[in-house]
Amino acid sequence: MSRSEDRIREALISRRVIRVVFKGPRGRDVTLWFFHGVERDYFMLPYSFCTCHDYLINVASRRSKTMCYHLASLKRAIEAGAYRDIRTDPSTAREILLEVIVSGASPTLRKLL
Repeated sequence: MSRSEDRIREALISRRVIRVVFKGPRGRDVTLWFFHGVERDYFMLPYSFCTCHDYLINVASRRSKTMCYHLASLKRAIEAGAYRDIRTDPSTAREILLEVIVSGASPTLRKLL
């Protein structure tokens, strides 16, 4: 097994992929995906975007890979149902998203875990 496969497997076992669900303005569920790292957290759009440096440099800019480790972990977590679920209100979900984007880690998300 490759090192990246080992890292993905460890991420699934540790449940590092987090699904945050809240009710949108029309009463429908809205889902946000996050990767809970040791020091940093990342926001992800399935199969298409991650806030990590590897994604921005190697996937989006250089196009030397199709996805970063976090997106690969998200893909496998969705397929296996191996993620943590958090249901919250819209303002808490917005706070988590802003914390991750602005500072790279969300104290709010970490408290909810």
